[in-house]
Amino acid sequence: MESLYIIIPAYNEAENIKNVIEHWYPVILKHNGDKRSRLVIIDDGSSDDTLEIVKDQVREKEYLEVITKENGGHGSSIFFGYHYALQENADWRRKSSKPFGGQELTMMS
Repeated sequence: MESLYIIIPAYNEAENIKNVIEHWYPVILKHNGDKRSRLVIIDDGSSDDTLEIVKDQVREKEYLEVITKENGGHGSSIFFGYHYALQENADWRRKSSKPFGGQELTMMS
């Protein structure tokens, strides 16, 4: 089975990040027959509790990862996550910047 990496950039999303994780994590579980798929949150230097909330979720969710980086904006977070997925030999990379209600999803192979 091919691996899927969903990359989600986050900057000061303490109020929303847990809901975002709860929304996307089942997708990883559904497409994770070989245990290589991951939901990856890229924390873009948040100054609120985003990172702490995600770290708490990582303890509970085996296929969730968080990566922190210095603030560089939305585009640099997507680029950073995409390259991380390539480095991890992901077969499919998916980025989402509008996880609820929006249709901005891109599959990249």
